[in-house]
Amino acid sequence: MQTRSRLPFPYRPESEVVSALLRDAAPLPDWSGVMQIAIPWVEAVRRDPPPFWAMETLLKEYPISDHEGRALMRLAEALLRVPDAETAIALTADQLSQGQFDPHSESAMARLSAAALLLSRQVLQPDGGLLQR
Repeated sequence: MQTRSRLPFPYRPESEVVSALLRDAAPLPDWSGVMQIAIPWVEAVRRDPPPFWAMETLLKEYPISDHEGRALMRLAEALLRVPDAETAIALTADQLSQGQFDPHSESAMARLSAAALLLSRQVLQPDGGLLQR
């Protein structure tokens, strides 16, 4: 029985990738327009930063010493390097399928985090989610 990988082959021909990037990069973005859109977002985050306790709560709920915590850490690190949306979706589905993201505590943040992770895993399943095309 042959198992099929859920993730696509990670390498592409360099010349094709560079050509596509150059094609997509032209014309260069209107930097004044980009800044006009970005400045309000940056100012809002600086004015009202997200609370540190939100991330701290998530780390307490899924510590790195647990399987779920390691899956989330691998996912976060890998998504920084993912080349395209299709690979990101497959990687997310793969990592979320590797753990039981049930809440360990009764806090609202723990229940909300668990619900979001479980819903994401359900939506991204190959038999009923975004991976089917």
